[in-house]
Amino acid sequence: MTRPERPNRGMLGAVKVADDELVTGYPYGTLGRDEDYESGFAFTDARLEFAREVGADTTFDGGDLRFEPLFEGSRVVGVLASLSTEPGAFTPFIAAGERCRGVGALALEHLDAVDADLLALPGSPLETYATQRGFTSPTRIGRLVRLAPPRRAQRAIHGASIALVCPNAYSVLLGRRMLEPLKDHLAFPGGKVEPGESALEAARRELFEEVGLRAERPPSFETRVYGGAGEGAVFALDCFVIPVDEPMVPVASPEMEAFWVHVDESPKLRPMAPGTQRVLRRLRKRFSSLA
Repeated sequence: MTRPERPNRGMLGAVKVADDELVTGYPYGTLGRDEDYESGFAFTDARLEFAREVGADTTFDGGDLRFEPLFEGSRVVGVLASLSTEPGAFTPFIAAGERCRGVGALALEHLDAVDADLLALPGSPLETYATQRGFTSPTRIGRLVRLAPPRRAQRAIHGASIALVCPNAYSVLLGRRMLEPLKDHLAFPGGKVEPGESALEAARRELFEEVGLRAERPPSFETRVYGGAGEGAVFALDCFVIPVDEPMVPVASPEMEAFWVHVDESPKLRPMAPGTQRVLRRLRKRFSSLA
């Protein structure tokens, strides 16, 4: 790997592209301490066609294409690329070793949290992935498309779900959806909040209707996730995490076939409904803190 030039100390996430590798001054898995810089941080599959497609300057010299690190806690797990001509919009690139465990969703959550747009190539997997997770109102910008984050959606459909967790068995209840939308996707039991219901009441009703179980304990925590609903709308889902003493046997229904899975095995399961990985990632962190 070609050694990158040492970045300026005042430049956040200084980046140089060399030999089709994306190299940043933040070493992999660290906060980028100067003494660790020589270890490097390479993305061997950074999809540099994005930069080439838009004609951006692919060597970091203050030109068109800029990068900043994407953190998961104190670890760098990717970068957010931006163009000087499109302020407030970013394209995430995830490190090869960090993929398939919810980091892509983490990047989109970050963009939504800071009210930033997403840039993607039209028809690309990234555009599809973001649209499924509530990014809406695509605007064509030259050869790119710019999508607004869920918080700016024209209309939100309120839903709720329950993630049953058994700390003693280190497991969580997941279900495979049997009907559209998201047929065959893994998700937590849940559905639309009906008029006059609270989100928690709706989640408990859906849990019983879909898997025949009841959960009356107070939730340990709640997370809001988003999914695309078409025509500028998003599905805003409140997921309540409720602990149980031991795994209860779910009952199959026409809507869902549920099963218990070890929390550490959950990232390997596919396909998952939007937002499911986000909740599972929080669960893994909580279980790790108790270990």
